[in-house]
Amino acid sequence: TNTPALFGLATDEELGADYDGDGDFEPGVSRTDAQGFKQIYILTQSGTTEQRQWGLNGDVLKTGHFDSDDKADLVAIRSQLGNLTWYINKSTGSSEVFNWGLPAGVLAAGESPADVPFIGHFDSDNIHDALVARTADGIITWFVRGSTAGARAGVAFGLLNDKPLPPADIDGNGI
Repeated sequence: TNTPALFGLATDEELGADYDGDGDFEPGVSRTDAQGFKQIYILTQSGTTEQRQWGLNGDVLKTGHFDSDDKADLVAIRSQLGNLTWYINKSTGSSEVFNWGLPAGVLAAGESPADVPFIGHFDSDNIHDALVARTADGIITWFVRGSTAGARAGVAFGLLNDKPLPPADIDGNGI
């Protein structure tokens, strides 16, 4: 049976994922504290709340699997110095930083106000990859930064008024 869990505040951002690697979803939320840091609150399977800190006010927070241990890694995506900078806090204790995508104010007239970041599997190595969707000239182009193969050529899919949706494994092949 599914039982609803009340967790978080109305102003929190949803950030649920499998944080402990057991294959089950744990509810999670993020909120910015008085100092401008993102606080992440996770409702564990035992009913306790775990707190983590990752990111700053204005960052886009996401989760993914970047170290192949099946535990959710925290990702803060920040617009800085003409790039989208991805800060990954891996559950194994290491971190990774890279630039992928362009923020608002960098793209030319007629293009989207900023790249839209996503995370997904694109190269079958069981490690998530970074993805951005960019609208230009009435077409959405998707750019993948693979964990193994690196950057790939953009793939055009979608029209001007379409809304880019997060990638999903529609055919069940794990990619």
